[in-house]
Amino acid sequence: MKYRLIPLLVLALSVLILSTLPNSVQPITILQKDITYNPEVEKVYQKALQDYQLGRYDMVIWELEELIKVFPQNHRITSILYLIGRSQYKLHKNDAASKTLHLLQKQYPKSQLWDDAEYLLAAIEYRRGLYSKVLDKLLYLVKHSDDSRLKQKATILAYQLLQAKYSASDLETVTFKYKDSTYKPILLLAKAAQFWKAGKTEQAKRLVNQFKLQYKQSILIQEADSLARRLQQAPAGVVKIGIILPFSGYFAEEANAIYQGIQLALEETAGKLPVQIKLEVRDSRGRVVEAIRNIQQLCADPKVIAVIGELESEPTAAIGVVADQGCQTNKPTSGYGLAPTDNNGSLVVLAPVATETGIASLGNNIFQLVPDVRLRGEKIAQFAMLKQGLKSFAILAPADDYGWEITDSFAATVDRLGGQIVAESWYYESAVNVKPQFRHIREIGFEKMIRDSVSVAEPSLSISQIDSIVSVIKQQKLERLLSESKGKLADSTAYPITSIDGMFLPIYSEDIKYVAPQFALFNIQAQILGGEFWNDKDVLDDNRSYVDGAIFASGYFLNDTDPAFRTFRDHFRKRFGRTPGKLEVFGYDTFMFLNAALQQRAFSRQSILQTLLDIKTFKGLHGTFHFGEKSRVNSNVNILQYANGVIRKLQ
Repeated sequence: MKYRLIPLLVLALSVLILSTLPNSVQPITILQKDITYNPEVEKVYQKALQDYQLGRYDMVIWELEELIKVFPQNHRITSILYLIGRSQYKLHKNDAASKTLHLLQKQYPKSQLWDDAEYLLAAIEYRRGLYSKVLDKLLYLVKHSDDSRLKQKATILAYQLLQAKYSASDLETVTFKYKDSTYKPILLLAKAAQFWKAGKTEQAKRLVNQFKLQYKQSILIQEADSLARRLQQAPAGVVKIGIILPFSGYFAEEANAIYQGIQLALEETAGKLPVQIKLEVRDSRGRVVEAIRNIQQLCADPKVIAVIGELESEPTAAIGVVADQGCQTNKPTSGYGLAPTDNNGSLVVLAPVATETGIASLGNNIFQLVPDVRLRGEKIAQFAMLKQGLKSFAILAPADDYGWEITDSFAATVDRLGGQIVAESWYYESAVNVKPQFRHIREIGFEKMIRDSVSVAEPSLSISQIDSIVSVIKQQKLERLLSESKGKLADSTAYPITSIDGMFLPIYSEDIKYVAPQFALFNIQAQILGGEFWNDKDVLDDNRSYVDGAIFASGYFLNDTDPAFRTFRDHFRKRFGRTPGKLEVFGYDTFMFLNAALQQRAFSRQSILQTLLDIKTFKGLHGTFHFGEKSRVNSNVNILQYANGVIRKLQ
């Protein structure tokens, strides 16, 4: 079982580093004894110190930097530099703080504040995610600092850093690098913690006992006692979570991306429950039959209380139905799980990315964690009409299940809200040439412009009279345009079409590069509206001149300035050596949603189903999940806009 002993290491590091100054001025009242005491300097310095304690960090920096300009050499110079650096750190001006602290160390290498500066520099490197540099600085203080206070804190934080941020293989590398006996207690206990995180309880106990025998006076003895207590409370039970993904199929890369997100979530949450969570991984090979065989195997194991899978809608639906109906016929094997009699029933199935409408309705146990296609079509239509004030729409969509489903939902919502679908066109297989479809839409829009003008000018005319007039005017306008442009696409580009408010293009990402230029060619002056596959910034950037201002619906929106996401990203990079993408986030959020039920001690099939049903909102990295009173489909659809090279959330 894996366990993270210090889940809030960032906070712990910051608190310990900054814990000395607010209640004591001692760390930054170092005097330069070889420089004459200056009362003016002392007065300004004491004022700056008070401002620091009141949190007026900008004022501190300004006061002390001005003081240095007037008195570059004074009896408080090292304390001044340190206080400036500390204030810059407080304001998250990491580069400035680093520069100031390095200046202190370079110009005053024998200063009593040299070690304090080194400790604060470690905190800056931690913010940057440069953990090897953090460790270097902490271990330097462990060996060389004469300040017992810093030595103690550096020892504890070095241990916490090793067990929280370093893998077992990383720890082996560190052990080889730092061979001095000073570091042995830290490395030994960190290795014990790594065993504990990996579920190797007996190995962890052996190393903790060895530590307590060899290092009875160690600064880390309390940490060792704490780890020993946790090992004594090691969970006796095992709860399994099934994973069914196409690891060797066409979508193998996508499957591994989701699985790595799940793995990271498990590692970050492990050890906080009275049971051990174990993943039972199955490869569906991208085949429905194999997916069904996998779910049947998982149903037969009463330790398995929930399943995450699949990627595509068809195998997801298949495992959902079997997990709901087939599992109930399996007899539990005596001796398994925490409560075998509770695990003879439906398995919860969490679908991380399946979007087809109706999957969740196939069983009472299926949760779709991204909005289905119907919801996306409905939400973009609602936003276009109720928020943007658009009334008339044309549609061009792929002639497949996705295109038909989202178009039906969009059109039905427009009809219900009193809008108008003036044209609806489709393309089959390829979008390389959709000029005929846009020409058709343009002709309808052209005619609508004339019809609207006639209706406004002559409101008393009948429909048949308007039709006759529209036919004549349309012919006259086209003849004039042909004459003016000598027949060069006059019916396609010469006259802007302004009678269509919105152009709904629920097309795939790879089709945007074909469709967008052709839409622009036909000069239809309508707001572009899209679906999920428009949420691809690289594609939008490549076609920026055509799609700037496009609005689209998506089940995914990531705020990359969110501290929670940045922490996840840093952890993922450290764990897997690469930057996570959308699917890694989906995997992570899926397990974290399940973990919300596990945290409530839901360790049987029935209890975890009921607990998940009671969760109406859940904040994930890619957005907040919303479930209605009787719904197991996440209804949180993000309305996004691409403008000026940026995707931003409108709703």
